[in-house]
Amino acid sequence: MVRVARSAHLALVCGLVIACSLREPQSHDDAIASPAPGLVGPLSDTLAPVAADVALVVRAREVVGVGDDLGLELRVHNHSGAAITLVRPVYGSWEHARQPDYRLEWTDEYGEPILDPLGFAPDLDCGVMDAITADDRILAAPGHEALLGSAAAARSPRHVVLPSARPGKYGLRVRYLGLDIPGATALHLLSDPVPITIRDGDPAKWACRANQLRAAADHQYADVSFTGLVPADNGGLWLLFSRYVHEVRGGVADPRGELRMRRLGPDLEPRGDAFVVFASADEVGWVSAAPEPEGIIVGFTPGPVGGRSVQLLTIDTTRATPVASAPRIIQQPPGNPYVTSIARLDDRVAVLHHDADAALMLTVLDRTGAELGTPVRLAPMATRFDLQAVGDAWIATWLQRDGIDGGMLRRFDRDGRPIDAEVRFSLDPAHDFAGLRHRPDGFDVAYADRSTRGDDPQDMMGMYLQSFDAAGRPGGRALALGPESRTDAPVGAVAWLGDAAVHAGLTGRRLALGRGPGPTITVSTSAEERILFAPVGDRLALVWEDTRDDDSPACLQLRSCTSEVYAAFVGNDGTLDGAPVRLTHDAVAKPLLPSSHDWQRHCP
Repeated sequence: MVRVARSAHLALVCGLVIACSLREPQSHDDAIASPAPGLVGPLSDTLAPVAADVALVVRAREVVGVGDDLGLELRVHNHSGAAITLVRPVYGSWEHARQPDYRLEWTDEYGEPILDPLGFAPDLDCGVMDAITADDRILAAPGHEALLGSAAAARSPRHVVLPSARPGKYGLRVRYLGLDIPGATALHLLSDPVPITIRDGDPAKWACRANQLRAAADHQYADVSFTGLVPADNGGLWLLFSRYVHEVRGGVADPRGELRMRRLGPDLEPRGDAFVVFASADEVGWVSAAPEPEGIIVGFTPGPVGGRSVQLLTIDTTRATPVASAPRIIQQPPGNPYVTSIARLDDRVAVLHHDADAALMLTVLDRTGAELGTPVRLAPMATRFDLQAVGDAWIATWLQRDGIDGGMLRRFDRDGRPIDAEVRFSLDPAHDFAGLRHRPDGFDVAYADRSTRGDDPQDMMGMYLQSFDAAGRPGGRALALGPESRTDAPVGAVAWLGDAAVHAGLTGRRLALGRGPGPTITVSTSAEERILFAPVGDRLALVWEDTRDDDSPACLQLRSCTSEVYAAFVGNDGTLDGAPVRLTHDAVAKPLLPSSHDWQRHCP
């Protein structure tokens, strides 16, 4: 039996999280993920301790320069009373993308952990991993040693002294993590250090990249996203928005979320600072909201990927400082219900959301959050959906695949019971809803067409408006709202001022505002894809997210920007009625995190 003893700590080693799939072809063994991928800090208590009766022995060239290979040789000495099986390095082993996970751990001349002084090579190419074969498994009998092979043979560029190397004297140890490999002994090994001297390199460039990697392992940024504008009791408004906080410490990500509010004057000017009304240990996900007599009803989708829920809370805005209720879960995890749509009808609240199987559901609740009846399953797979309270009924509209490719509309009474049969209408489910208006004799759908057919040179992209009668029959051809293009895919929003459709469309970073099919004006050249129209009394406000205030290196050099919320009133002629107003000051810029393939471009 192999006896084990706990290791003191695991030194920092070079590497970024590998964003590659580890799927194998069906005929291959599955690649087992590393128990400690990416940049590694102190040894996790969840890892098996280092084996005491099995030694990993390393040999290497003691003095190397740029272009030299370390010439690593790895041997295992089995001092236990049982035979053991290890796996030699295979593709992905040196990048911490799989098990066996082999890693070089360096200390400087003072014995302090240091990132890889050999320099920084590109990360592992994305793709399938090699299957572990019988030839990869190495048997070491009791009291014997076995050659694991040349470490350089697995991927020699990882062990070549690169031009970005850091000259100096170092200690090198090799760690082996093979804890869950079928047909191999579960082992965690750590060699004794061997001395290595690196003669030359580029210490300034090495330091630049090392700082980038340290920033990748320890940083925080925050982004904001607009949710709604709600009337306040003083004639002003409440701004509701979510804040996503992405924090990484020791290479471990810990995202979390907040719902924040800020008081605005009737002219949209902020009054006082924003404040947190609800905080979540997970990101809050997609947030939707509807006003109620004493505040706001909020739907959100917190949780990690695959484990999201749908939750509701109410915010009491009658107090001097608004207070949120405890959330109520209406859809339990697992699942990925990223989007919700919420509306209020008198003392009822309805929510459109996905269930655990991605089916579209309608759930109706009373003002206390209690469900009224059984949630209604609307569609097995809805790509886009919308919910509105019209008169004394709910109207749910969605685009779906699976069975039909097109649009569906259905009316429900205030308790969620279907009123009549579904109405089908023709619209490509790949389109994006930009706006929807219900009329007594039908409905209007504004949408963004974001794709073209390669076999049809006349097929264009753009923002369009299509009218339908009550039976779902189209009323003529779709009307183009603004310019069409073969190359620019738009994102946008549409609302109605009287019978005129006002539209805001984003192509690239340019946000353009217009009325009907006429000319447009440029509102911003640094807008993001979240664009909404919000009714404010008898006026209409355009609200969008904008990166104009982010002057960080990450934004200017990598276009990895954070945004703030902006708004402006829209006049009846489809132009801005006043200058845009910045509504939030809550974003935190991202650090400069260039990829392993172009980092040198961002170093002096």
